[in-house]
Amino acid sequence: MFILTKAQWANVHFWLSVAASLVTMLHIAIDWKALTGCVRFLTSVERKPMP
Repeated sequence: MFILTKAQWANVHFWLSVAASLVTMLHIAIDWKALTGCVRFLTSVERKPMP
């Protein structure tokens, strides 16, 4: 863990964040229909006033 320099850790962090962003975008693209359905459901439910 301490073998890498600060610059190397910065590169690792950068590429892991790029990979995570790509996986997130892919996940959203695959599940777009489910995401829009959930958003539509959550925004269409009538909220009753608190007593």
